[in-house]
Amino acid sequence: IPYFGAALLSQRPGHVIPANFIEGKEAIFYDSAADFKGKLRRMVDDPAWTDQIASAGQRATQERHLSTNRARTVLESLA
Repeated sequence: IPYFGAALLSQRPGHVIPANFIEGKEAIFYDSAADFKGKLRRMVDDPAWTDQIASAGQRATQERHLSTNRARTVLESLA
C-alpha cells in the first residue's frame, strides 16, 4: 500500500518487525474496532495529514521495506 503512495491503515502487528513503519508518521495502526473507526475518520477529515503519512510511508518503503532490505537483514543476522 505505501509502495504505491497510499496511506497504510493497519491493525497493529503483534510481533516485532525490524524497522517497521513509524506510527502516526509513516503509517496508522489501530488496536480495536473503535480505534479503527476513529483513525479512519481522522484520515477522511484531514486529507493533508493522510497525504503526509502516505508520502512518508512511500519513502520508508523505498528506504527500508523492499525485498532487498529484507534479504540484507536476514543475511546480516547470519553473519
